[in-house]
Formats: sequence, C-alpha cells, structure tokens
Amino acid sequence: MTHGREFDKKGLYHIHIHCEYDVDWGKWFEGFQVSCGNEGEIILRGYVADQSDLHGILARIRALNMMLIEVEKVPDQENFSSADSKIDHGGEE
Repeated sequence: MTHGREFDKKGLYHIHIHCEYDVDWGKWFEGFQVSCGNEGEIILRGYVADQSDLHGILARIRALNMMLIEVEKVPDQENFSSADSKIDHGGEE
C-alpha cells in the first residue's frame, strides 16, 4: 500500500471531462494543456501541487457543470511543461 503522503505531493494529472468546449472557461484551468477528444471529451493535462489543489480543480469542474469522466495521476515521464500549456482543438479551428 502506498503511504498517503505520496499522493499529497506535486504530480502530473490527466483529467477527463465531458462537455462542449467554451473558451470562456479556459482561464479557469490556467497552466493546463487542454485537448479536445472524441464526442465532447476534454482532457486537461497539467501539474497539480497537492491534494488540496486537486480538490480545488475538481470543485471548478463541478461549478462549471461539467461531467467528470476520469482523474489519472500519471508518471512524470512525459516531458510535460506547464510553460507549453495551450489549447489543442484536435485539428479543428
């Protein structure tokens, strides 16, 4: 079993939600890369400071009435940089 403190450290997360993308709420997820997936799925990728920060992001998702699909803590091997944060519309302009 993983010690509880391990999950209370900075980590890279992928958060999958279902909604129609609206540029107005993009500012709510500053620092995250936003990708549009299939059939209304949006994937937020970025670093979360700790569990409190994660709960704040989940509260924003709830406040925006978005359907949460999945929250995944991923290995920090993807060379992801929050400085590279951008919105990827999946080839759609």
